[in-house]
Amino acid sequence: MQVKLGETNKLDEFQENLHKMQAEAESSGGNTKSAPQFWMPSPLPERVLMQIHELFLRSEGHEIPLRNFIATWNAHFANETLAYRTLGFRDVRGLLSQASPARGVGARLAMVPS
Repeated sequence: MQVKLGETNKLDEFQENLHKMQAEAESSGGNTKSAPQFWMPSPLPERVLMQIHELFLRSEGHEIPLRNFIATWNAHFANETLAYRTLGFRDVRGLLSQASPARGVGARLAMVPS
């Protein structure tokens, strides 16, 4: 997935307003839970990236349907769970969006040649 920013000044304005709202809420002792909270997940560990790479290389056609990814993972790495939530991702799709060798091809994930 690619996101293209059309108007950078609007993003800057949004960020300034967000910081002002958060500063005002903190200084007045108010609740900051109503303000939007954003975070970037930490980079995937090299070991997980290598396992994902190996999984795609072992798969037929170097493709895995997204709906079968966890089952395929469990079949190849039976003793290890894919703890995507622990790594800061909401779902497997989010995790794989950070795995550089994987990209969407229709309803499947495919290996991108390096």
